[in-house]
Amino acid sequence: MKRNWIWLMAVLLMACSPNQVEESSAELYHTEIPLKAKFDLPSEVLPEQEMDMGFLLTQNGKPVENLTNVKLRIWQDQHEDKAVEVIVPYAQDGWYRTNMTLEEDGIYYMQLVANTETSSIMPTKRFIAGELTSEELEQLEKSSKTEPEEHHHGEHH
Repeated sequence: MKRNWIWLMAVLLMACSPNQVEESSAELYHTEIPLKAKFDLPSEVLPEQEMDMGFLLTQNGKPVENLTNVKLRIWQDQHEDKAVEVIVPYAQDGWYRTNMTLEEDGIYYMQLVANTETSSIMPTKRFIAGELTSEELEQLEKSSKTEPEEHHHGEHH
């Protein structure tokens, strides 16, 4: 009798196998549609001159409009603790624009922080302002060998 119960339980457990998922169940799970950013920076950045910066935000190939939480952080190399943060206002057609003036020559980093209900991004780009010292050039050369290649100006994906 015990053997019959064991077989019956085994058959019942196989009927509840997790491998038998309804096709419609997949629709219940959230699939993230990533937010994407394209950077539009001046071809040349000079200290003490205002630079206009634009950021195109898209999701699923469509412009993302009217976000109120788009932020930009900029800092000079090795001084992230002194980063300047600004809110980047919405312009039009998925573009967010702001202006900024840098105080001195050097290697800088720019990080865009943007969030939608379903996606968050924080892309970071390196760029050069003005002239670099020989130490900075050497440092840039070393870091270029260890980091993935980045574009310094123009449009970025």
